Amino acid sequence: TFASNKTNGAKNIPDTANAVIHDRIFIWDNAENPLMVHKSWKTGDTLEIKTSVMDTKANTIIGESKTVKVKYDSAKVAKDPKSGRTTAYVDIETPVDASKIPGRQLTMFEEVRNLDDPNTETNAVIKETDITNTEQTVTVDEHPSIDVEKSNGNVPEACKGNNSDKDKKKKKNDHDTADGYFAI
Repeated sequence: TFASNKTNGAKNIPDTANAVIHDRIFIWDNAENPLMVHKSWKTGDTLEIKTSVMDTKANTIIGESKTVKVKYDSAKVAKDPKSGRTTAYVDIETPVDASKIPGRQLTMFEEVRNLDDPNTETNAVIKETDITNTEQTVTVDEHPSIDVEKSNGNVPEACKGNNSDKDKKKKKNDHDTADGYFAI
């Protein structure tokens, strides 16, 4: 699989509540398990795909796993950046609240099953759960915050805030709280 930013294809996503990871899942014969030969899969088959967004460092799920059904199209092909093979794929978009996890690396886990293939030998659930796979990992952007204290609407020179109040102590012209922010 290959995870990226839905908007621009980059390997980073914004640190926002409505970030979306674009997950391209390549469907190919699994050399490690010859029983999973997907040549029996055909265009129009319904695939059931369960995706999970994992915190790479903590190895824990972020949010809830998502299960979707998509139609398989064997003519829809692209080059898999990891294997170098041109193969069929499906695209899944997974929303994630990345606003509280800036700087973290997130790895996509997937489970794929063809609901229209009755052959249990060719229809075993395919799992991609390698937490170290950088192809299926994105990084959440990290933006530093700016604390503007008692500036009376002006931005003080760098490192020259008056430091006379404590964080979260609401006073006139205090801009270090969520409801008293000052837009620059």
